[in-house]
Amino acid sequence: MMSINESKQKKFIEVFRIFSILFWCAVVAFAIFGVLAMTVWKVPITSMQAVSKTLDTEWTWEREDGTSEKFYLPYELDSKKGESIDIYTTLPDDIDDNMYLLIWAGRNCKVYVNDELRASIDSGMKKYPGKSVKGIWLTVGLSAVDKGASLHISKVESGVYNGNNNVMYYGTFYGLFRTLWGKYRLSFCMAVVLLVIAMFIIIVGAMIYKAYNNKLSMLYFGYAIFVTAAWLVVDSDILQFITGNIFIDGVTGYFLCMLMPYVFVRYMNKIQNDRYVVVYSILSIVQFACMILFSFLHFTDINCFTNTQFYINLMMIITIFVIMALVIRDKMLGYMHEYRFIVIGICGLAIASVAEVLCVNLINGRIDGPILSIGLYFLTIMSLAYTMQELKEIERERMHAVNESTFKTNFLANMSHEIRTPINSILGMNEMILRENQDGSIAEYATNIEKSGKLLLNLINDILDITKIESGNTIITAECYNVSAMLGNMTGLLLERAKNKNLKTDVDVNINIPAVLEGDEINISRVVYNLITNAVKYTRKGTVTFKCDFERVDDNTVNLIFEVRDTGIGIKSESISKLFDAFYRTDARKNRNIEGTGLGLAIVKNLVELMHGALDVESEYGVGSTFRVLIPQKIVSIEAIGEKWLRLETTIDHPKYKPLFVAPNAKVLAVDDNQSNLLIIKQFLKRTRVKLEMLDNGNDAIEKCRNEKYDVILLDHMMPTPDGLETLKAIRNDESGLNRNTPAIILTANAIVGSRERYIKEGFNDYISKPIDAKMLERVVGNYVGNEEAEDLEENAANFEKTEVMEDNAADVADVANTADLTEGGADMVDVIRENTLTLETIEGLDYKQLYDNFAGDLDFVKEVIATVIDETRKKLTTLKQAYDNKDYKLYAVEAHGIKGIMASIYYNPLFVHAKEHEFAAKEGRYDYIDKDLSEFSKQCYDFVSLLEEVMNNQ
Repeated sequence: MMSINESKQKKFIEVFRIFSILFWCAVVAFAIFGVLAMTVWKVPITSMQAVSKTLDTEWTWEREDGTSEKFYLPYELDSKKGESIDIYTTLPDDIDDNMYLLIWAGRNCKVYVNDELRASIDSGMKKYPGKSVKGIWLTVGLSAVDKGASLHISKVESGVYNGNNNVMYYGTFYGLFRTLWGKYRLSFCMAVVLLVIAMFIIIVGAMIYKAYNNKLSMLYFGYAIFVTAAWLVVDSDILQFITGNIFIDGVTGYFLCMLMPYVFVRYMNKIQNDRYVVVYSILSIVQFACMILFSFLHFTDINCFTNTQFYINLMMIITIFVIMALVIRDKMLGYMHEYRFIVIGICGLAIASVAEVLCVNLINGRIDGPILSIGLYFLTIMSLAYTMQELKEIERERMHAVNESTFKTNFLANMSHEIRTPINSILGMNEMILRENQDGSIAEYATNIEKSGKLLLNLINDILDITKIESGNTIITAECYNVSAMLGNMTGLLLERAKNKNLKTDVDVNINIPAVLEGDEINISRVVYNLITNAVKYTRKGTVTFKCDFERVDDNTVNLIFEVRDTGIGIKSESISKLFDAFYRTDARKNRNIEGTGLGLAIVKNLVELMHGALDVESEYGVGSTFRVLIPQKIVSIEAIGEKWLRLETTIDHPKYKPLFVAPNAKVLAVDDNQSNLLIIKQFLKRTRVKLEMLDNGNDAIEKCRNEKYDVILLDHMMPTPDGLETLKAIRNDESGLNRNTPAIILTANAIVGSRERYIKEGFNDYISKPIDAKMLERVVGNYVGNEEAEDLEENAANFEKTEVMEDNAADVADVANTADLTEGGADMVDVIRENTLTLETIEGLDYKQLYDNFAGDLDFVKEVIATVIDETRKKLTTLKQAYDNKDYKLYAVEAHGIKGIMASIYYNPLFVHAKEHEFAAKEGRYDYIDKDLSEFSKQCYDFVSLLEEVMNNQ
């Protein structure tokens, strides 16, 4: 699996890859632009002399009716649209070689020197589709022989600029460039810088989006500024002087004008959180329709962009008014404060935009001023201020997510402890039944409890630690297993579940499946368990079918194929894609009464993928569903399972318990503030013959370890100060102690992802999660204390077993046997226990049935547990009160937690819930609750203890 750092590194690699792509795209774009510019550049740089003068001679306009008019530039002639205009003058006497005449020319213009055509622009040129739509600074080459020559300019304009005549210049190319640079450099530089800023904003916005999966408004703003800045650059006089291109930049400029309203609409829609998405969508459709229409008219020579410019500008104005109207509406609804900086910026841009449009349409001549650029810069500053707000909000959300993740981890740790503790008792007592029982039917029941309990525990592990599933930290192990036994358990589960709902079952197993395979039996069983459970759960009537088949892959591998089919409610086709999402349930409203977390199929998908298998589902809504799972497995034995798996379906052969090791010379120290946990450890290690010493606090453990050597130390984590971690640290740091290097094993209900690594890092040698598995406890302890010789082990175990049976017959069993005939139809064990302890039923909230069922009727052990509960509860209440008086709420939480665990061990739910509330009140700082409720809580605890004492006295 990929680590967090590797994941971040991968994200930034993707970000920089995008950055590189954008960078090289920009380089290529500028390169192409440069090539095009050089291609159409008609004036070579032959001199760096800075000569530039204004052509201030007198001009004559000769009208078509034969009349004439004298004027000086700049001047606007009273002409009509489309009227041919011919003006004349004489070139000055200081004309020299390598000089140029600089004229602002429209779309149709011809320049004659001494009746020789020197330069021209023709909008009807068919080099490109459509007509040219933009004027340029036209350069006319001159030489020394042109001194005093006549200059004739003939032009025809179809627009409002037909009679407009701007200032003309003559001089060297470098001098003319300096003249234009001095006049337009501010607006040009502002546009270029704005273009660079826009590219930077887009890149940063893309990086933030890729890194945090959060598309900020700055990305949309970058698009809007980029389009507008590009239009300003294309429309610049300096660019047109250099390129002399009357088509590419002209058409591009109009396209950008038509695109500008759309990108600003996208930006405002993001700013306003899609509140007006319908209005903006309609506006966008209209904008695109106009773009398509005007482009069609232009490129088919029906009507050029120039004649549609009014409508293009009108679209801009409409967009501005719509945006302002929606901003005003937000003001009325109280939303405007969310983006007040943007509103200020938009107002500034709106003023600048209106001024720009008015200047373009009403003022004849070139605009000498960066009006729109100023508005864009103002909006950029305001937008960056808003972006800072967004980034702060993202950081707040990130911290909130971190806090939620921490809370989730703490919650899972607490829930792990709370749920595992009772399961520990259930499985622990059931293990003792399996070890000490002599009755075959009871062994069968206990075996079913063991299998179901362990399967339940595995499911709880996944529910409590969902991060383990999401992060893919589930470990797949390959071990040899008996296919017959696995299939027997699966079909047994199906029969049991289906019987409870009066469903029919159909089992079809290929008897040629190899008998022994290598794979992860537990996780395969979990996959099929979830599919069977799901099928039964969603089937009200009909049949649930279970099939198991195989296909040979090669000599060493087969694919196990499981199929679970039901006649249930089925799945809608649109829901199948979400079926395997965690916590997702199909038809949630219809199936609200069906219990479940929605994790079952998510677990199936996860496990199947981890085992390199395949999962398929077919379903018809209202008819039923079929789930097929294919899992590759290695062949260990080619012998077929045959018919014997059918016998395993109903026959349980539970082997007689034998300890994994016997070490009468080994000394083990167990430390836990919960006496019931110590009793369970004592029971589990009883037949190993180890010398077990039990302590209920860390301080005594530290003192004991200073003077007495142990082979293994078992430490609980959550104890009053010092806790398990602090206790181990003190033992390890005690230079005069005898157990600095003694193996230490942590016992904890904290089993979330990373727990083992955390405890190993703290100095523990091994880790056992609660509820404690008897075999796991024996195996881990046995790894450190060592085993005796095999023959000695068997002999000691046999001797111990004889002694234990004799003791049991003389004590517990004898007392119960005197009250009923258990072998000839008398009352069963549970009824006898209830008969002798009727006073327990008077304690409201005490689940006495669960108590005795899970302690398997061991009266002495029940008495020992009750006595321990009485003593421990009083001790912890005393410490709890002292912690409260000293305002030591950390200790208060620990002691409340201890009382909660005690009540869980005896199945007294009222005080379990009450203690839990006090524990979390101390942890969360709700001290006022403790102040008000401590007296009542203490009274309830003492009352309960008194009732238990009365029960003990009645025995």
